[in-house]
Amino acid sequence: MKRFAVPIALAMLFACPLLGQQKSTDVADSPSPPPTRAQVVAFMDVMQVRQRLQSTVQAQQGDVKTVTHNMFNKALPDATPAQKAKFETIVANALGEMFTKYPFDDVLRDMIPIYQSHFSESDLNQIVAFYSSPVGRKVLKEMPAMIAEATRVSLTRLQPQIDEMMKNLGDRLQEMVNEEKGRGPGTPEVVHP
Repeated sequence: MKRFAVPIALAMLFACPLLGQQKSTDVADSPSPPPTRAQVVAFMDVMQVRQRLQSTVQAQQGDVKTVTHNMFNKALPDATPAQKAKFETIVANALGEMFTKYPFDDVLRDMIPIYQSHFSESDLNQIVAFYSSPVGRKVLKEMPAMIAEATRVSLTRLQPQIDEMMKNLGDRLQEMVNEEKGRGPGTPEVVHP
């Protein structure tokens, strides 16, 4: 279930704060040039993009840690406490190194043209003005909790479908294994101790 939470949260993380902003459709409006690099940086600051990116990377580290531990437990189910401790150290060092070397500045710099292509100078001025206001700051403050609640609701609604899909995939995979081993579909797998 957690595997689906990260992509959903990422999509909502960067999309939800902007949902309240609507581009003016008034014909009298003259086209506004694209925002400058400085305007995008100001936008990113008010939207707390760096902090949100850091939080997302930290959450992904937790997911990676869970996956590696599951992989270890599957590979060495009877591991000794010393082996477990050694693996814990390896994972902690690898994740620590990955996080300290994560190129936040490069990623943020690479995002600037994306915002420049989707927003005009006028758009960003209005967005920054709104999110600098008391109600805009409240939206930003409440957004993580709202995203977490929305993700929980979404995953709760999707869980039966996810479970069914996983069962079907498992059944299909077992059929493929059975066919590969020369048994017909539906033939139960013989488990060897």
